[in-house]
Amino acid sequence: MSISVAVHLLSGKRAFVEVEADELVESLKHRAQSALVAGRGRLLHSSGEVLDGTKTITEAKLKSGDMLSLHVSQVQLTATRQGGMFPGLAFAALLGDRSVVAWGAPDFGGDCSAVQGQLKNVQQIQASGRASAAILANGSVVTWGSADFGGDSRAVQEQLRDVQQIQACFGAFAAILGDGSVVTWGHDAYGGDSRAVQEQLRDVQQIQACFGAFAAIRSDGSVVTWGDADRGGDSSEVQDQLRDVQQIQASCGAFAAIRFHLPVETDPTEVCNLSGLGGEKAEFSAVRWAPLDEAVAGVWEAKAPAYRYLQERAQSIIQSFLSKDA
Repeated sequence: MSISVAVHLLSGKRAFVEVEADELVESLKHRAQSALVAGRGRLLHSSGEVLDGTKTITEAKLKSGDMLSLHVSQVQLTATRQGGMFPGLAFAALLGDRSVVAWGAPDFGGDCSAVQGQLKNVQQIQASGRASAAILANGSVVTWGSADFGGDSRAVQEQLRDVQQIQACFGAFAAILGDGSVVTWGHDAYGGDSRAVQEQLRDVQQIQACFGAFAAIRSDGSVVTWGDADRGGDSSEVQDQLRDVQQIQASCGAFAAIRFHLPVETDPTEVCNLSGLGGEKAEFSAVRWAPLDEAVAGVWEAKAPAYRYLQERAQSIIQSFLSKDA
């Protein structure tokens, strides 16, 4: 017995695909990809559930008329590398079906066979100098490669839950969890040990990494750094200036932060750049900063009589209804 289901792409393109009840979901996906002329991806039920390709159509409880969607993903590629006396190079690719393929020098993460069975439904991969880390759909993390460079995360595995983002420097990894806390692992000298600043790593929004250190932006705009002090891991000399930080960029051995700070006494002409309809220069000589309540109270003062009239009319109507109810 065969069934017919509709498969959509996010673009809106649609195809109807027929499949036998005893065939695998993987066969259905391949036919949908061919019919839609699309790359590899994940097949999702209308409920949002990712369909298991190893199940039959019957086991997946699919029936004629079901609406499915094919989520096609671009391939993500990362590389590990170390030069000098110990040259090495390895790659890891995140495929459209959310699996991972690795190749290159085994000691640099080119061999992921030991964890291949765990690399399913991968959402993101990141690489340090000699190891790789993958975030799975359930928020857990799988690592491989050189243990000293973050390839072994067993010491923090129980903490790696609900991981939202991973950042890597040359020798370590840092993961932001759903609650805004941070977990690190890898080479201590490169930021794998964040115990000295662990209590400060709360409400973290973003992490940036240079060669041997990390910098985290918190929700209040402050910054926490750790790792190699000579490569930006020690920001104590500028800590008082690291306020209202919006973004951080990193070079090989240093960080730069973009702040947003607008004191109340700032001259509006220095931050406003408006012009008239004809392109004429705007006049700001009478412009000043004002408290929000005061500014709102003064909006469209010229139309205040009309507003007051409407307010009076509304009050009279309300009073009329109240008097009838009484």
